[in-house]
Amino acid sequence: MSSPSEPTKSPLDLAPVVPVVSVDHVEDAINVARALLAGGLPVIELTLRTPVALDAIRAITTSVPDIAVGAGTVATAGQAKQAHDTGAGFLVSPGCTGGIVPDTAAAYLTLPNVGCIGGSWLTPADALVTHDWARIQSLAAAAAALDANR
Repeated sequence: MSSPSEPTKSPLDLAPVVPVVSVDHVEDAINVARALLAGGLPVIELTLRTPVALDAIRAITTSVPDIAVGAGTVATAGQAKQAHDTGAGFLVSPGCTGGIVPDTAAAYLTLPNVGCIGGSWLTPADALVTHDWARIQSLAAAAAALDANR
């Protein structure tokens, strides 16, 4: 993503919305990452809520190298080490506010203390089940467009 002479960007600077993704199949993670990237979001947070999460992080870092991959719902030092060892470039601890939806996202992004927001709405469960990567790409494009409002 960056050469040795370029500083690494913070995940907060890559996109207005960091997609928060939970997958049950590694191949789905790769396809979701590709759809998000094609939609204009070069960052993804894979939650450690499923048994395949760490394998999914490893697979995305290998198969979709142009997307920044982080691990979410990291609650222990052991999980942090595992995520780092699989290639996660950033970690996200569990949050307690949640509830950001497309209708409220722009308002959050106008707050001076908000660099970006997490968005689980970008990868709806039914789109994952039906492999509707085009829908995910479209949702990503709409979320990427929120950058113009910042």
